[in-house]
Amino acid sequence: MDPCPEKTLKKLQSGYSAVVDETFAALDYRRNKTGLVQFFMAESESVEPISTQLELVLKFCPEKTLEELQSGFSTITDETVAFLDDRTNGMQKAFHREYLGPLTAYQLWLAIKRKRFEFNEHGCTETNDRTRPAKSQSVLSSADRRSIFIPDLNRWAMMAIISTATINQSRALRDTFYRHLAFESFISASFSPNGLWNSSPTFQLVFDLPFYVLRRAPHHNPPQDRRPRGDNDTLRKVTDLTFLQKPTGSTPLTKIDYLCEAQVSVLITGSDTVRWVAYCFVDTYFDSEERKESIDSYQADIEIGEDSHTSYHPDPLTVGENDANYTVWTPREYFLVVLDSRLRRVKDEWGVLMRRMSEMIETYMNTYPPDQRSFKPDNLALCQRHDWAVKTEQLLRQLIQNLKATINQLEKFQKDEKLSTITNPVAGCVLAILANTELLRIDLGRLESLCDDCDTYIEDVSSCIHFKLTN
Repeated sequence: MDPCPEKTLKKLQSGYSAVVDETFAALDYRRNKTGLVQFFMAESESVEPISTQLELVLKFCPEKTLEELQSGFSTITDETVAFLDDRTNGMQKAFHREYLGPLTAYQLWLAIKRKRFEFNEHGCTETNDRTRPAKSQSVLSSADRRSIFIPDLNRWAMMAIISTATINQSRALRDTFYRHLAFESFISASFSPNGLWNSSPTFQLVFDLPFYVLRRAPHHNPPQDRRPRGDNDTLRKVTDLTFLQKPTGSTPLTKIDYLCEAQVSVLITGSDTVRWVAYCFVDTYFDSEERKESIDSYQADIEIGEDSHTSYHPDPLTVGENDANYTVWTPREYFLVVLDSRLRRVKDEWGVLMRRMSEMIETYMNTYPPDQRSFKPDNLALCQRHDWAVKTEQLLRQLIQNLKATINQLEKFQKDEKLSTITNPVAGCVLAILANTELLRIDLGRLESLCDDCDTYIEDVSSCIHFKLTN
């Protein structure tokens, strides 16, 4: 938790309300008689947003969310949801602009409303000395490099970003939000004009990795994503895999395997290699508080030195593997470091899932072979086995489709010379990404083999049913 939430809130409310660039909230979007989310999702003032994208985003983050956020009521102010890490380029070391600690959605909204570059408490812009730590300066130092880490993105955190995003960040954010909600794979490095109201060209480095995790839990306390998407749905789906473990009528299980949807989305965007913003949205709802990759867990690992600055600050975008005080400053290289760390975690989850699925399916097939010569079940038992195999095959095809889409995006990465041809020390990350892609291909092959086994099992059971019906 925030060690001093009242102090943080007071600091954020004490006059730091000016913004560095024109934002969507600052524009008169009401003149078009539209809401902020609809305005944000539009390609330009004269173009309607794509209906499917707008519908999905509005289901998750309705227009009323802005009013809720601005009110700062307790549901929003109590829960810490984000890390905002603003750094000034100190050449060899990235200095904190100021360390705010874990933030609620309301505090995040206040924090990113402030100007990113060179101003003091009276709103006067001054020259900034980048060779000194931020807190030793009379000026609130520039936020040359900003990173925002949000586990289990909720509608208020999304609105905090939408309502404060600069026009130059808007297009990349719009697409990233949609893909994150839609459970879609994507990897890209691009430099393009936004086409938005005379905005400047920006670069975008982005990856979206949807995947599945397997978690075992008591049947009375299953993993649950509590983020609503519309009236009767949640953002991520959780599937009870009881049917895979035991056939109908068996002894009840004390713990059940659950298949949970998850996604990590990272966007790095900016106008040059010195000033840029990195966003990371990662699902963690399926883990217990003790295991969860959370704001509080990263806060607990931070070490504060005698000068009140962080002497060690784990970078949550890299799953805490790097010290944010000595970050990779160039955006392309940093993107590769983050992709390497996150892909390794995704690969590990696929590996756990593959092994458990293989174990459950093979155990079932070996225990209940469809061979009529070795076992002569009744018609009901045969029908149950047929239904089990059909349901299992459908599940496997769903997993195969998801993993294949991710591998296709990783293969695009392999062909992208903007990313795959780096020769500096970060080149090791490229090799690791390629190696983990190959491991994912192996898991894909095993899933496809299990699917083939299910096809064969269905054919054999169908033959048994036909034999019993005709004899």
